[in-house]
Amino acid sequence: MTSTKFNILDYLIEEGKNKLHSFSELANKSTGSNHPNDRERWFDFIIQTYHDGTDASGVLERIW
Repeated sequence: MTSTKFNILDYLIEEGKNKLHSFSELANKSTGSNHPNDRERWFDFIIQTYHDGTDASGVLERIW
């Protein structure tokens, strides 16, 4: 049997993991409103996954 638990980190290489970590750690979570820097870090993560060829954006789209 295989685990049914999904971990996005299994789909990323190191630079993508770093960009996701940066977004997650620095995002404005307290107010629930987006900050332009949050959006920029999120897009940076998505673009990185595209350049890496991991296409985590497609994986994220399927789970969300």
